[in-house]
Amino acid sequence: MESLPVPSVQAMVAATGGVDVPSRYLRPEAAADAVAVAGEDQIPIIDYQRLLLDHGEESARLHRVCQDWGFFQLINHSVPDDVVEGMKANIQQFFQFPAEVKKQFTQERGQLEGYGQLFVVSEDQKLDWADMLYLYTQPPEDRNFRFWPDQPANFKYDCDSSLPVSCLFIPQLNYNEMCFQYFFGVSFAFPYLGVRRAKLGQIFTNGRYRSIEHRAVVDPKEERLSVAAFHSPHIHAMIGPLKEIAAHEDEAYKTVDHEDFMKLFFSAKLEGKSFLEPDEAEEQLVA
Repeated sequence: MESLPVPSVQAMVAATGGVDVPSRYLRPEAAADAVAVAGEDQIPIIDYQRLLLDHGEESARLHRVCQDWGFFQLINHSVPDDVVEGMKANIQQFFQFPAEVKKQFTQERGQLEGYGQLFVVSEDQKLDWADMLYLYTQPPEDRNFRFWPDQPANFKYDCDSSLPVSCLFIPQLNYNEMCFQYFFGVSFAFPYLGVRRAKLGQIFTNGRYRSIEHRAVVDPKEERLSVAAFHSPHIHAMIGPLKEIAAHEDEAYKTVDHEDFMKLFFSAKLEGKSFLEPDEAEEQLVA
């Protein structure tokens, strides 16, 4: 698995002030996309402590939220605010370092980890206006410290204290028109953690819990930092509809090795569509 190398967005912005944006990052078709903005709804909130207490009402609420929204805010999660803020501060500081410092952690051929971009599979596809740092954090034996920044000094400690399996750090530089296929406004109450049902969850539930496509509202002047932490099974685990769910219905997805699934996932272009949809999915996934 690998992603083709592309120029640093931060370097391009520094050189041109964000005025000269290459065509690979422009998406004029966004003007024709359906847009629905009817006020602001608050993303549903789930109380983690109530779930731990086996609170039936909260479990039922989680089920409804996963079916209807695919995204929720998690409260009472026991992650201290200072840990979250410390991690954000360290990541922001890393991306503010000179280019020669960040290049020490550039992705290598055949690798996804490191500083660069993801989902770049061709020389002419559309790209996100962003630079990324992608790291495996758990289990400890999978860590490759070749790609872990040694600056700021407590970067490794903060990642070790707060992130689960693998993490994707993205400072999104929003100076260009972005593609919004269809969306409506929602408000997000910090410092809650945002939880999104991923594509594996859609497969496990045989399509009951959809993996939603989403975009953050962008700012034409300011940078945006996103920190995504992914929970994943063992690389050799088998991925398919759970028998308890699909026992009396047709399976919508085939069962595949997790490693093969990830190869398909990272080879998909970022085009605002889920690669699990029937008209988008690879033959290896759709039953």
